[in-house]
Amino acid sequence: MAFFDSEKYQKKTDAHAVQIHFVPLLAQNEDQGRVNFGFDRAIHEMASLKPVPPVGVTFLPSLLQPKSSGWIELTSNNPNDHPIIEPNYLSHEDDVEVLSEAWKFCDRLANTASMKKALKGPLEDDSVTNRYPYGSDEYIKYKIKRDVVTVSRNFHEQQPA
Repeated sequence: MAFFDSEKYQKKTDAHAVQIHFVPLLAQNEDQGRVNFGFDRAIHEMASLKPVPPVGVTFLPSLLQPKSSGWIELTSNNPNDHPIIEPNYLSHEDDVEVLSEAWKFCDRLANTASMKKALKGPLEDDSVTNRYPYGSDEYIKYKIKRDVVTVSRNFHEQQPA
């Protein structure tokens, strides 16, 4: 794990902007993405990716100081009724910009001599490269806005009724 600070979008006295987790598996793996991150390719409109190599690493930047804010609304006065929760992820453009900087940092890290020895290069999402060149600002922001997931999961679906 590592921490990343944004010189452009935070003050030097602020806490770290992003925590980057390094996971020794490829999140593009259908089962791992679904089980570990609740990531559903059909929902995210992803086309099939190029063949996934047997060895890889997933970089997971987590925004620690988001400027976006959401809301919670009670649905009744019954404490057993679930509230409506609207997190409004990435509703503040600075959050997208900070994650974009973190994405570029991870890409530079993946292209160091040491990492290149172990990795075969980036897995380009062809559902996005059909629209934008890999690594362009448009590619990065599209991926962030489409593929962002939260670290908290909805466990209500996994519990017996």
